[in-house]
Amino acid sequence: MSHKLKILLDLDGVICNFNFAACKLANYELTQENKNWLMEDRNRSPEDNLKKRDKSISFYKLIDKAGIGFWENLELFPWAHYLVETCLSFDRAQLAFCSSYGPWACGATGKVLFKNRHFPKIPLILTREKELCAHSNSMLIDDYPKKIEKFRNAGGAFFLWPNQYLLEDRVDLRGGAILDLSLVIRAFLD
Repeated sequence: MSHKLKILLDLDGVICNFNFAACKLANYELTQENKNWLMEDRNRSPEDNLKKRDKSISFYKLIDKAGIGFWENLELFPWAHYLVETCLSFDRAQLAFCSSYGPWACGATGKVLFKNRHFPKIPLILTREKELCAHSNSMLIDDYPKKIEKFRNAGGAFFLWPNQYLLEDRVDLRGGAILDLSLVIRAFLD
């Protein structure tokens, strides 16, 4: 391969714990039931959410009301730095974060501030349409199957990150998922 692999790493659910922050903001305990609700919520449009559940109404409005600080102060997962270091360890690869700001007015600014605080040297691509970044030398690492499917259909490689909604609290993925990802990247580069 003559070109470098462009690794595009999602933020929410891969690097930072969106679920924990959303539940904390709404004063919901981070139970499996609430994780299931967030997963269902994520698969509907914001408009549908507003029609379906009172929880959804408060969820979207609370995040909007919290503003930039909600995004800027998201908690890193325990494996975040190790995952980034692993992606950076490949000589023939370049890393950038690729994240959606969702339907929230302050999402983009907050994510830039979050990224600059924790990973100032790594570029950030903000887009709701990650598939626009897909090409034969790009790989998206994301926990959202719909984003992965669109990226794959647009010609990019992918790694489906273990979904945060299904993970046990405080699980550390340094041994399993990051090792698997490392093998996938190595195979892609060979």
